[in-house]
Amino acid sequence: MANPAVAEILFICTGNYYRSRFAEALFNFLAAERQSPWRAFSRGVDIDLAPPGLSPHTTRELQARGIPFHHTTPERHPLTAADLTRASRIIALKEAEHRAYLQRDFPA
Repeated sequence: MANPAVAEILFICTGNYYRSRFAEALFNFLAAERQSPWRAFSRGVDIDLAPPGLSPHTTRELQARGIPFHHTTPERHPLTAADLTRASRIIALKEAEHRAYLQRDFPA
């Protein structure tokens, strides 16, 4: 069961490889610094379009900002209906790219 004292924000991108994982790590890093009760998690609408692991672009940008990798997960995760219910806020990082996937997989 989720911790009711923690509000969660969900970042969605296509492969859960670059954009959403960077957003998750940056958000969690800043939230921890500010002692915020908010935490982020990220998912992809079609993770098979991206390779396993974390994008080298994300790796480079997190390192450049001094953000430890534990602020994101080591692997990609597909979006589920439970994720949509779990999140207090949902941000799809490119509406034009993700709307069709969301309508296809989660018509409600």
